[in-house]
Amino acid sequence: IRLFDAYGRQMDADNLGGVWSCLARQLRPMGSNQAAWVSAHEEAIARLSARTLELLPECDVHALASIVDGAAQARHSTAAALLDSVATIAVPCVAHFPPRALTATAAAYATAGRAAPALFDAIGRAAEPRIANFSAAELASLAWAYATAAHAAPALFDAIEHAAAATLGE
Repeated sequence: IRLFDAYGRQMDADNLGGVWSCLARQLRPMGSNQAAWVSAHEEAIARLSARTLELLPECDVHALASIVDGAAQARHSTAAALLDSVATIAVPCVAHFPPRALTATAAAYATAGRAAPALFDAIGRAAEPRIANFSAAELASLAWAYATAAHAAPALFDAIEHAAAATLGE
């Protein structure tokens, strides 16, 4: 956050993805202290969110995945608008996301409790034909995200079931 405060106006979309990624890694292990940290840095997170919204159309797959992960972990008041904007931008391009980014994106929205039906539909369409390329951990995380988000995707769950069975057989 301090780095963003010092150089945020000079940062490009990739740099902002990195800031969000660092924020997620910092917040994840905080547990009950997370809300207090976010509250103490509320203005800086709001500035980071605003700058990210400005550069969102320039973000690549990895930056988008990092942004949604950080926003979901921050649970900041500006996260909802940021996640909604990312969902709109990401729908047409998730077909190009690698398995890890598909899984991380779905898990971030599920973690944030943010409904994004069009995004979940697009992720499912992108994941299903490539499900054999997902690791066991990615399969589990993807299934968890869809179950947590209560997003129906019977074809995706069938594909996950078959891929998981094949993985168990190895």
